[in-house]
Amino acid sequence: MEVDTPPGATAVGLVRGADANAQVVIASLGGTVASGGRWTAPKQAVEQVTAEVKGKPNRQAFRLAFIKNGKLTDPGVAQPFYVTPAEDADKAVACKEAAPALADLAANTPTTTPAPPEVCAALAEERTVRNHSWILFDSKGVICHVPYPVRQYDTLHVGVVVNTGEVLPARRSTNVTGCTTPAPGVRVFSSGSLPQLQSGPSGQTATRASSPTVLETVGSPLSCSSDSVTVAVSIDGGQAGQGQAVPLYQRHTATLHLGVLASKLREPDYALRSTSAGSVITDREAEQRGTQYVAAVVVQAFPRYFMKGGGFGYPGRDLLHDNDVADRTGLLLVFGLKEPTKRFGLGLSYEIANGINLLVVREWNKQTALDGVAVGSAFTGDATAIPTKQTWAKGTSFGLSFDLGYVNKVFGSK
Repeated sequence: MEVDTPPGATAVGLVRGADANAQVVIASLGGTVASGGRWTAPKQAVEQVTAEVKGKPNRQAFRLAFIKNGKLTDPGVAQPFYVTPAEDADKAVACKEAAPALADLAANTPTTTPAPPEVCAALAEERTVRNHSWILFDSKGVICHVPYPVRQYDTLHVGVVVNTGEVLPARRSTNVTGCTTPAPGVRVFSSGSLPQLQSGPSGQTATRASSPTVLETVGSPLSCSSDSVTVAVSIDGGQAGQGQAVPLYQRHTATLHLGVLASKLREPDYALRSTSAGSVITDREAEQRGTQYVAAVVVQAFPRYFMKGGGFGYPGRDLLHDNDVADRTGLLLVFGLKEPTKRFGLGLSYEIANGINLLVVREWNKQTALDGVAVGSAFTGDATAIPTKQTWAKGTSFGLSFDLGYVNKVFGSK
């Protein structure tokens, strides 16, 4: 049950009569009134109207009209209607009584107009979930919706939208070119040069379809690792229409950064200091926090691996378009620049700007420690004879990391 609504409409109601003296039976049937478009009755409205008109001898006197503040504002827009499916048995009679010319026209004039882009966009939006996108064509094989953005490793579904009254195509097939099958592996981004942002398709508004449509899936879903893919469809064995090229934005599993940590885990420098009582052991290295430079591997969008729609099959982050909190949060692995086997850490990062992350790291450092003596202990031998051993120290550090592109700009490519 649908009705055209004028601009400014706030409610659609049921009235008896189509003049200035019309009686308002139901002031509002609910649902959303689309200004200048269509109002589609919710299930509750169908039940209300059916109960009101069923079996009434003056059934043809009922109309749907624009109601404001409980009153009929313009009798001229009151429209005849029928209710489905509850009134299905009486549909022909109701239409003949209320508007015979419209009923005859509807019965004898099939719809041949393909689905418009806004209808295709609405159907695609209703079916799209994270990492899945729909590329849609109309019944003539002409593209009517291209999603944006589409990423490498996304699952791409191809469909044909058949408008109300159109004949369902018996055969549908896809013609896909330029699709490279994805391969497993880690995709690390470290160039520091992000790809250019491309503009999305224009003129597509995700509004709800004004009339029933059918979306027919064509072929199997696609997943591509190439920079673009071209998709066309063939309807009922005809020649495939003009293909639609769809750019695919890159996904990356991880990025490589240079990190600077404020760390207390520093290699000690043991020596001897002369006092009035003799030589004592001292540590000439500063005890406060100091900078430590590390290589940092940031596993992008780490929370996505544990979220619905992600899981351990999560294909990676699109660094241009994926910018939610979960996308900017990463798992962090750090290694010392000088001696990677002696310093490493595990932590979390948060991207505060493109290629710049805040870090919190639990780090471990294999360093020299005194063995059987302590700082301040008297020692009569040479400094090289101070007894030491190797031990693992641990601590929590904070810092920043920078994409290598920033580093190259400051220090050069070497």
